[in-house]
Amino acid sequence: MNILEENNQFYKIRINSSVRLEIYGKSKNKIVLNLLLITAIIGYLLPLLIMSFIIADDESLVFGYFISLLIFWGVSSYLLRLYLWNRYGREIFIINKESLEHYFDYKLFKDNRKEIRYNKLKIYYSFEDKLNDASLLREEICKKEVSSIIFEMDNNDILLSRDCIPITEIRKIGKIVNRIFISKN
Repeated sequence: MNILEENNQFYKIRINSSVRLEIYGKSKNKIVLNLLLITAIIGYLLPLLIMSFIIADDESLVFGYFISLLIFWGVSSYLLRLYLWNRYGREIFIINKESLEHYFDYKLFKDNRKEIRYNKLKIYYSFEDKLNDASLLREEICKKEVSSIIFEMDNNDILLSRDCIPITEIRKIGKIVNRIFISKN
């Protein structure tokens, strides 16, 4: 099967035997991102530095130190994860003929992997507090309007994207998915 790939600033879609949709987050402030990274690194290194001073003074390590170490590393891990999501994060949807796979890609690791089986898949977007079928044309929608992409499966499972993309792009994605999978039914 031919491979079709489309890239833009909001998403990347790759079509072969399945449809792989990668939604990128909005670009973030680099100063804040660097501050997150520096804070995470300090949080990892500070307890080790303190431990080296304690050992150099021939003091023994007490239980409270290890609790503090775990707290520092836990907070630092959270800050590192936050940095990775805001710097490299993307939301991945892989649509196959009978299943939808979804996960968050942080570059170093993947999180919240789900696979949902379905017989029927519909793609929606939200506009003026109403769900709208992505394959139907509505002329009143401005190109600047954004929404989460909403997947509804026949077993009443609903999956929303975390980040918003322009509604015009969601409609393109809906048409592509309908053309590939619904036309084959």
